[in-house]
Amino acid sequence: TRPIYIIMARRHHNTTKLMMFGLSVKVNATIRDVQRQLSVEARTLPHYLVIGDMKHDGFYRFFRSTDPVSAIGEYSPLYAYEVTQYKGEYPGSITPQPPPLGGGGGETIFIILQNSVG
Repeated sequence: TRPIYIIMARRHHNTTKLMMFGLSVKVNATIRDVQRQLSVEARTLPHYLVIGDMKHDGFYRFFRSTDPVSAIGEYSPLYAYEVTQYKGEYPGSITPQPPPLGGGGGETIFIILQNSVG
């Protein structure tokens, strides 16, 4: 097994909370396994977690659920974002629908915007 440390950004009542998790995962695990283990610790659903790593100038890459854990550098600073279904109103009469989970053959693209002040 190997240790993985993840800082998770979570929205809660119009504030963002940062939580750090330490996980122990098998060397041959996938990112999906990390998402599942993190979801248990964070009490959320694994398909709502997007995991990426950062460099000194911002996000470097995001991992797919099928990527092996070996794709994560030994000292990479990992971040997880909890994304949920949009609950607001869309302009017009059409409400976009997400693709069904676990099928369809296409890729789902998550767009994450983060604004930092200071």
